[in-house]
Amino acid sequence: MKEIMQTYGSMIVAVIICIMLLSCFPAVKSRMSEAFVHEDVLSGTGENGSYDSYRSQKLPVIAMKDSFVETGMRLNVSDMFEVTSDAGNLSQLQIYAVYDADGQEHSAYIGQAGQEIEFPCAGIYTMYVKILCKNGMEDHAKVNIPVNQKTAGGKP
Repeated sequence: MKEIMQTYGSMIVAVIICIMLLSCFPAVKSRMSEAFVHEDVLSGTGENGSYDSYRSQKLPVIAMKDSFVETGMRLNVSDMFEVTSDAGNLSQLQIYAVYDADGQEHSAYIGQAGQEIEFPCAGIYTMYVKILCKNGMEDHAKVNIPVNQKTAGGKP
């Protein structure tokens, strides 16, 4: 009799546990469906407005203007470089590094937070220029610029 009670008792406990698990399954299923909610990235028409507006903006481009540079000349960055970007979109154009032909840095040549530059010595310099737009896009340019020694009387 004792063996029968143990056998049936363990079966009853297993059935009760099974019923409890099955009754919890719908609650777990509904919580899992909340965790994996399907969201459409594109609208019903297949358009994504924020991406399309970002993609349609032109990337900024920096190009060196043809200019003659002598020692002692104080040059404005906007006079040295031509920037193609939407005028309302341009935030900042600046020189952020200057190196000579030997690779030595000459950040002392840069003035007014990267807006001006003056070369006290003749040579070939490498300038790194950056343009920032208000929407976060930016472009960098590496420009080699020859600087000529100023001759007597100010004429080359």
